Amino acid sequence: MLRDICEQDYTVFLKTLEESIMAFNQMENQGNGLEYFETFIRYIMSARNDLEFQTVYELAKEISLERSEVFMTIAERLITEGMEKGIEKGMEKGKLEVAENLLRLGMGVDMIMKATGLSEEEIRKIMN
Repeated sequence: MLRDICEQDYTVFLKTLEESIMAFNQMENQGNGLEYFETFIRYIMSARNDLEFQTVYELAKEISLERSEVFMTIAERLITEGMEKGIEKGMEKGKLEVAENLLRLGMGVDMIMKATGLSEEEIRKIMN
């Protein structure tokens, strides 16, 4: 998989992906097999912009119904983590924008700290 992760030919990549899932399926009963599989899924999903969860799910389902269920659990966790990170980034960006607007309106640093929850240092950075 490491060799073919950037393969331009999508069908070649999918063949390697299928072989990799089969190999993980054979590791199923080994101690760290599930952890390796999750790391593998995280890697391929972050390295390939053209790869969709559904494609990997269908491949996993063809090989092993149990493996596909594990994949869906991992996918749900990744989606939740992504949403949480997106929400956190959005909230932080919103706080910074509000602080900037309040500074433009002439509000004092203390009031902005109370309104946004930002530290004095963060507000001073915005001022500069």
